[in-house]
Amino acid sequence: ARITGKAAELLRRENKKYALSTQCIGLGQGIATVLETVN
Repeated sequence: ARITGKAAELLRRENKKYALSTQCIGLGQGIATVLETVN
């Protein structure tokens, strides 16, 4: 949640359209999240 929250904060602060958050969960698992600004 912290990494995705930081990506959302930077997305808003820098007025960008997309942000990508990637996270290693362990044991070969991972997740990626794409955030998009909607006006």
